[in-house]
Amino acid sequence: MAAARRLVLAGLLLALGVPTLARAAVDPFSVSGVSVDATAATAAAARDAALAEGQRKAFRVLLERLAAPADYGRLPHPSDAEITPLVAGFQVQEERASTVRYLATLSYSFRPNAVRALLRNAGIPFAETASRPVLVVPVFKPASGGALLWDGQNAWLRAWLDKPPPTGLVPVVVPAGGPEDVAALPAPPEATAGPAALAPLLQRYDAGEAVIAEAALDAGGVNLTVRSPGSSDPVFSDRLAQAGVEGQADLLRRAAARVVQGLEERWKRETVVQPRPDDADAGGLTVRVPLQGLNDWLELRRRLAATGFVQGIALKSLSRREAIVALSFAGDAGQLKLVLAQRQLALEETPDGWTLRAVGVQTGERPPTPQ
Repeated sequence: MAAARRLVLAGLLLALGVPTLARAAVDPFSVSGVSVDATAATAAAARDAALAEGQRKAFRVLLERLAAPADYGRLPHPSDAEITPLVAGFQVQEERASTVRYLATLSYSFRPNAVRALLRNAGIPFAETASRPVLVVPVFKPASGGALLWDGQNAWLRAWLDKPPPTGLVPVVVPAGGPEDVAALPAPPEATAGPAALAPLLQRYDAGEAVIAEAALDAGGVNLTVRSPGSSDPVFSDRLAQAGVEGQADLLRRAAARVVQGLEERWKRETVVQPRPDDADAGGLTVRVPLQGLNDWLELRRRLAATGFVQGIALKSLSRREAIVALSFAGDAGQLKLVLAQRQLALEETPDGWTLRAVGVQTGERPPTPQ
């Protein structure tokens, strides 16, 4: 019966076209899905008021994305006139209007250097590097007992797929439970399962890390435990009490948002950069880059340029077999290693100095946390 329920769930998800969570590259300085609703004497005035409201809301989302929760209370509160020069552009995702009312969903992009300067001047540490996608495997433990993964009764999986929670610097992907997912991971992974158990799913969804998110439901709420495969220490754990009028589906959706929040907080702790004056020297490192041709160098330079953490790339020498490159960056060497790993670049210290190389083969393991 369990196998039949799994096939039914997979069939429904595929038939409905339920997507997995977004795996597109994250632009840390763009904010989408901003809802606005304004009323004024005229349609034009309502639209202007809505756009001003939208940029305020989007800018606050951006600041909270980049800063650690402990610093939210210290974040700047610029006026509309001060925010406007920070906006690079906006798009209307959808809109409705009448003669006096304007409703829309908007997306905004902000100017990175201007935002960085604002946070530095306010003395706020911030992180701006997006991680590679994290694969979340939702294991549901209902009050009746047992552990469910692809089973049709897995309300925890449905909560993730029905209304994916928003993500910021940590894009999240959740397998839909189709036949290929079931073949890759037939049953809920045991607590002792190592990274190899989830490697097929990691490869299938092109994710950089997998976590197992367990939701244990009881009469009063849900206990969350998020762990990496093979690790005895959880990434984090939490308990969410069920509100008096809150249904199970809403509780589990709130729990999914809490998991994403926890992953974001962990990532910020590892990549946050302390503010420094504009005239202060950035960190620097000279690296040797083994090459097999010019295309290798062009690809590596493209990956380096894709992270805001690396602020300067100076080519010292270039041959067919090797490049010598001076990098300047905002944090320390440990953070640089972690950030570059998100672009599949391996930075290693050898007896002869630092070596940087592009890696295209996925290991299924998360880069180590800097010590």
